[in-house]
Amino acid sequence: MRGQNKSALVKDIVDHRGQYAAFVTVLVAMIVLVITSTLVLQFESRSAEANITTGADALWWAIVTITTVGYGDRFPVTAAGRITGVFVMLAGVGIIGALASILANILVPPAQTEEEEVEAARVDAAVHQELADIKQELAALRRSLDDR
Repeated sequence: MRGQNKSALVKDIVDHRGQYAAFVTVLVAMIVLVITSTLVLQFESRSAEANITTGADALWWAIVTITTVGYGDRFPVTAAGRITGVFVMLAGVGIIGALASILANILVPPAQTEEEEVEAARVDAAVHQELADIKQELAALRRSLDDR
C-alpha cells in the first residue's frame, strides 16, 4: 500500500463513496446482528423466565429489533439482555438512517460545478442560435414556395 496504490485506493473510495457506504452499512448491520444475538442468547440462557432460548430465537429477536419492528414475541428479561437490546435499537436507527441517506444520495443528482454551469449555458446558447437559424431557413423556404 505504498505510493500510488495507496493514493489510488483513496481516490477510488472518494469517487465511489456511495457504494462503499452501502457496503459498510450492510456489513455493520450483519456484525451487529451476529454479536448481539450471540450476547443476548448467552445472557438469556441463564434465566428461567427467558423466552429467547435458541440461536434462532436470538437471531429473530435481533433482526426484529434492529429493523425497529419489535413484534414483542421475543424479548430479553435480564438486565444484560435489555442493555443489549438498547444497543440494537440505537444501532438500528443509525443503520436505517444511513441507508436512507445513501438512497437519497443516489436519487438526488450532484450539484453542478461552476465550469459545468458555464459549459451548459454555452451549449444552451448554441442550441438557441441553431434553432433561430433553422427558423430563418424555414421562413425563406416558405417564401420561396409561396412565390412559385
